Amino acid sequence: MMTELKCFILPALALLVLSSSLLADVIHLKNGGRVEGAIDDRGDTLVVTTRFGSVTLKRGDVARIEKKETLKELYEQQRKSIDPKDPAQFVKLGEWCREKGWAAQAKKEWQAALKLDPEHQGAHTALGHVFFEGAWRTEREIMELRGFVEVDGKWLTRREAEEALTKKQWEAARKAEQKRQRALQRRLNRVFKYDAQGTEKQAVKAVKDVETLAEEIGDPNVAKIARDAKAWYDQAWKQVRAQVISETRVTWSQLKRPIPTLTTSLGAGSTPVTLQLPELQVARVSTTVVIPAGRGE
Repeated sequence: MMTELKCFILPALALLVLSSSLLADVIHLKNGGRVEGAIDDRGDTLVVTTRFGSVTLKRGDVARIEKKETLKELYEQQRKSIDPKDPAQFVKLGEWCREKGWAAQAKKEWQAALKLDPEHQGAHTALGHVFFEGAWRTEREIMELRGFVEVDGKWLTRREAEEALTKKQWEAARKAEQKRQRALQRRLNRVFKYDAQGTEKQAVKAVKDVETLAEEIGDPNVAKIARDAKAWYDQAWKQVRAQVISETRVTWSQLKRPIPTLTTSLGAGSTPVTLQLPELQVARVSTTVVIPAGRGE
């Protein structure tokens, strides 16, 4: 964990150093503060790009602006001052670039030194080369000469590399087999699902899908499992179809005709009133009915 953290921190620090070296100006504020960065003058405001982000300042808050040379400008000065035929000076220029966090340019300077003098010890050492068996070599060249093989960033003996390769191939084959098994299980589950709950058309299609898969993987037993599953569900649905019974209750009513009437007087001296007295004839029927059940079509 600590090694991984260092691998992350060191490049990040180098980037910060390089970024700060590239920033050209220092803005001194009237309140005593200061901001260092690249200035974008927008009249009443200054937008300053720092290594932490952009800051907008009011021009009235600025006491003075200190101009600084950029890393590129400083490099050009250093580059003009060296002897282009002296490899030692290119090595020193590379060291200067490295101190400023400019690793890529430092490497170019050391390589330039080797073009002038292929055996220059300082340049080889700066590039991480080692003198081995009469020549300056990289770490990779030395490890390969010693019979080591790089596998996933690690140097192993040939035997260890062969074992690692075998293990890697075995692991890849295991994962491929697991993937194949999961795909097979999903397709078989589809057969069971459609056999139990789907339509006849869906069930037939699912079985054909598994039969195709069985041909692809060369395993006829897989197709047999799918067909057997459908046959079992077909038989089960036949039994269910014969056994599902529904109890039905019907109530029927009819008005009796003619409707009986009643004539009565509501009181002394009143006009007689005729009333109708309807009657309903009610009949109730209860029976059982066999209902076909099974897959929809």
